[in-house]
Amino acid sequence: MTLRATEDMTLVGIKTASAKSVSLQLMTREGSVVRMDPVDSVPLAAGAPVTFKMGPGQHFMQLTGIGAGVRAGQVVTMIAIVQDPKSGIKQAVRFEARVRPPEGGHAEPHGEH
Repeated sequence: MTLRATEDMTLVGIKTASAKSVSLQLMTREGSVVRMDPVDSVPLAAGAPVTFKMGPGQHFMQLTGIGAGVRAGQVVTMIAIVQDPKSGIKQAVRFEARVRPPEGGHAEPHGEH
């Protein structure tokens, strides 16, 4: 999924009724060790696309507690909480995302990293 802001903003959260929670994560690799760590925010520079996907050095969204009726290929409504870095004002931006099957073959959550 790719987000693009028209002004400099900071993504500070994601919500959806299709999952209990959504966390912003960053995947890093140090040698043979891959880490997935939560981050508080992701900067969104004006006009620059930010792609969320699994891969070293990439941000991704981890959904937990996904509803039983949610299937790959389905479109779900999500809400991005973005904050203006100058004023601190937050706003909710609604968008739709197509559900993809889990990458790496992990059908179930696999604990803390």
